[in-house]
Amino acid sequence: MDGMLRACPWVAGMDPSIDALTATALSATSSADRNAAFQALERAMNAKAYWNFLLQPGRTLVTAKSVHATVNTFNYVDLGLVS
Repeated sequence: MDGMLRACPWVAGMDPSIDALTATALSATSSADRNAAFQALERAMNAKAYWNFLLQPGRTLVTAKSVHATVNTFNYVDLGLVS
């Protein structure tokens, strides 16, 4: 999280509503609560349009046998190849 905060020009207190949604999302403990909280945060950030995240996902996914992971290759965009 600390690296992300350095990468975007956001200072806590700039928008108390975003701060509250962020705190809720970060403190959610169940999957359902976390999913709902991060979706609410995403919608609020998109509505305010403070920034646009560019994500370069990793190319390797390592999991334990007990983790049922699914890779969605449709979402992968190699930003290094985009001109």
